[in-house]
Amino acid sequence: MLYYVTALLAGALVWQSGRSQPQSVARQDRRFFAGLALLFLGLGLARQTGALRWLTNLGRAVAWEQGWYTHRTLPQQQIIAGIYYSAIVLLLILVWLNRRTLWRHGLLLLGVVLLLGYLGVRAVSLHSIDYMLTYRRIGGIPWGSAIELGSLLFIGTMLLLLYTVQRWKGRLLLKKV
Repeated sequence: MLYYVTALLAGALVWQSGRSQPQSVARQDRRFFAGLALLFLGLGLARQTGALRWLTNLGRAVAWEQGWYTHRTLPQQQIIAGIYYSAIVLLLILVWLNRRTLWRHGLLLLGVVLLLGYLGVRAVSLHSIDYMLTYRRIGGIPWGSAIELGSLLFIGTMLLLLYTVQRWKGRLLLKKV
């Protein structure tokens, strides 16, 4: 549900950005927030349909079929390292693409990349990582849930702050002096 709320907030920012900003900035913001809205809508659908579990089971079936399931630790570690480096490269690319609006979108980009990296690592499913994410708890909440929900709440809060600031700026711009 939180994925859909985050997508809705990003969608509200798509609508709001055209009303309270200069045209060139509004176009960049609309593309950025539309991409976020689609991303979180897709993640919400994936979460609701169990696509991550399906992907993990597919990887397990391929490992059994190809005969390397019993020695899966090294490939899993390599995939996790690939996810880690891919997340860093993705962050650098997004920072470069959003360099003009980085002061508005920087923390939001960081939160999104961290969430995507976490979801990728969780899909690979090393047993030691699964154990830590499932059975270790922070205040009674499993680590995995705390990381995922914390990331979503952080991203949602950043989107809400951006929406509030844009509405406030829009009112100031529309006011007659």
